[in-house]
Amino acid sequence: MAELIDQYRPQNWQEVIGQAKALGQLEQWRKRGGLLGRKLWISGKSGTGKTTIARLIGAEVADPTCVVELSAKALTVADIREEFRKLACRALFGSGGRVLILNEAHL
Repeated sequence: MAELIDQYRPQNWQEVIGQAKALGQLEQWRKRGGLLGRKLWISGKSGTGKTTIARLIGAEVADPTCVVELSAKALTVADIREEFRKLACRALFGSGGRVLILNEAHL
């Protein structure tokens, strides 16, 4: 059975509640050429939707096989470089975007 957080997590932008400033910024970037090619640091208190927004961005700019989500708690710089290397080898077809989501990156 899926965890409650995943069961009730918004699956599209219309379901995101309470993030008007962040959604407004994303919309401005879309109008200026899109979200592809950007590096984003999303910060805030626990439970405010950071991972949800990161996942929705990933779904918008990359194919599902090119979105990798990791917990940064135990990662080294070498681990992150290896993930970037692996992502570079993916997505020969499709949107061409690649997304690496590092949860708990402040640790």
